[in-house]
Amino acid sequence: MFDHGTYRPIQINRAYYCRKGNELNPPKGSHLTGTISVYYGKVVATYYRLRDVMTVRPDGVVVDTGVAGTDPVPTDQLPATLQLALATP
Repeated sequence: MFDHGTYRPIQINRAYYCRKGNELNPPKGSHLTGTISVYYGKVVATYYRLRDVMTVRPDGVVVDTGVAGTDPVPTDQLPATLQLALATP
């Protein structure tokens, strides 16, 4: 892994990383996307709102695409499961 806080490669417990990764995934239907990284040895996540953009191609096919916002979602506006996962080490 690469630690974005220290800018160095690190070794991290795979079980911890997988467990935190599962806890930090946004729930289905929440219209959130996120990034999961390691900072100073801890797994952290930043979430962004998704919005649907519908486009009609020249051949008449409608394409629905999710576009992530640029501003992070404040922690107090996240679903309760994500708030709990962010609060526990």
